[in-house]
Amino acid sequence: MSRAKSAKKVSMRSLAIIPALLIATAAMAAGAQERAYIRDEIRVNMRAGPGLQFRILRVLTSGDLVQTVAERDDWLQVRLPGGPSGWIEAGYVTTDTPPSITLPQVQDRLTHAEARVRELEKKLATQTGAVAELEELRAHNEGLEARNADLAFSSGWKDMAAGASIILVGLVIGLLLPRSSERVGRKIKL
Repeated sequence: MSRAKSAKKVSMRSLAIIPALLIATAAMAAGAQERAYIRDEIRVNMRAGPGLQFRILRVLTSGDLVQTVAERDDWLQVRLPGGPSGWIEAGYVTTDTPPSITLPQVQDRLTHAEARVRELEKKLATQTGAVAELEELRAHNEGLEARNADLAFSSGWKDMAAGASIILVGLVIGLLLPRSSERVGRKIKL
């Protein structure tokens, strides 16, 4: 009896797992399918009167510009620029510029902005290189200024040493010369 209960439990577990596997398989298959979108282009029938029973004069698409002339129930009488007038359902008209008009404008602005960003990135790279070169030149200049200061200092020591040598030679000559002139003078007096 325990074997029968055990087999029944296993088959019940198997039955519970099958729907989960089917759901997982369906989810994977749905994820593998290609994405698709509904087009945002709307087609609206412009009619001869305010109702579906009137004949269609023209088909308007999203982005077409119209001027509202009159309103009756849920219908608007509209006029096309330089063209005929007719009736369309009011729910299809908005004062907001539709995406079919604004999207190309935004894409154009984005293209120009991306080109400007690339241009500015090039300028930035050039200027970054120039700044690096300027920093190198500044460091080199500081090194030259330090070397110049060292040379000026050592040149000053040389000048002082030369001056001190001249003074020392003058002192020695001054000390020795009076004695020798006294000797010379004594010899002459005799």
